[in-house]
Amino acid sequence: MEKVNIKKYVLHCALIMLTGFFLLMVNVFYYQVIAADELAENPLNHRSSISNIVRGSILDSEGRELAVSYEAGSRQYPYGAIAAPVTGYVGETIGSAGVEQSAGSDLSGQSRQLASLGPIAQFFQQERGNDVRVTIDADAMDILLFTPEGDEIDKDKLSKGEKQLYATSLLKSLVDESGIKFPVFIDSPLQKFDKSHSSKIITEFY
Repeated sequence: MEKVNIKKYVLHCALIMLTGFFLLMVNVFYYQVIAADELAENPLNHRSSISNIVRGSILDSEGRELAVSYEAGSRQYPYGAIAAPVTGYVGETIGSAGVEQSAGSDLSGQSRQLASLGPIAQFFQQERGNDVRVTIDADAMDILLFTPEGDEIDKDKLSKGEKQLYATSLLKSLVDESGIKFPVFIDSPLQKFDKSHSSKIITEFY
């Protein structure tokens, strides 16, 4: 019976695998380095086409703009942090949270029908995305603060202690209105309060 040289076959397999791995790395290097600029400028490049689209607006129930873009790559939020929990934001990946994420395809003009066309869809891509309307009223999202005399307080001018008291008041309102008893953990809750406010916080909230 003829003896089979196993080492010989193992060596051949190893050489074939190493050759395949080497060719794969050469291919990756070519597309990632040598041909990178050409591929980035290719009209069929999906990422490039999306970055050149003016993103559609997010509108409230009355048609007011909660998020708007006037040019590709820029995004403005007229209501700022007040509407942020609803609108979300646009990060490095298009559509990172909120409506920006859930309706990202519509805002970018990428309908399902268009996406089903594959790379050819880039030739039919519109220059501006679609607007998305939500059922929230922008005027109902703001909270106004007033002095005992009825004068409106500018929240941007609140001191650190006043801001903490404001946040604590909001938290207490949420607890009272929800009717749900749940534990509340706050780091150094009385750090920025004077004795009078600290006493009221302890007796009225905690």
